[in-house]
Amino acid sequence: MLLLVPADIAAPPVAFAVGIAVIFLLVPIVIVETIVLRVMRWGGLLRSLLVALVMNIASALVGAIILNVAVNVPSGRAQMVLLVSLMPA
Repeated sequence: MLLLVPADIAAPPVAFAVGIAVIFLLVPIVIVETIVLRVMRWGGLLRSLLVALVMNIASALVGAIILNVAVNVPSGRAQMVLLVSLMPA
């Protein structure tokens, strides 16, 4: 028997875990991209940091939208969603 935890109990720990994951995944990526942009003499340190942060947040939002679409598609159309999700690449 499957026991489901009500959303009002499970939501705060899940949100906390996602927040921790974002911190440990997003921050190092932004720092590395900032360093690369700075080494390429693309701009100043603060400008490179801001641009790297905005780029990563934008790509995360696009990824979340694609994931949301993929989750809500019937199984018969899964190949079409895969094809559409690979088109920007």
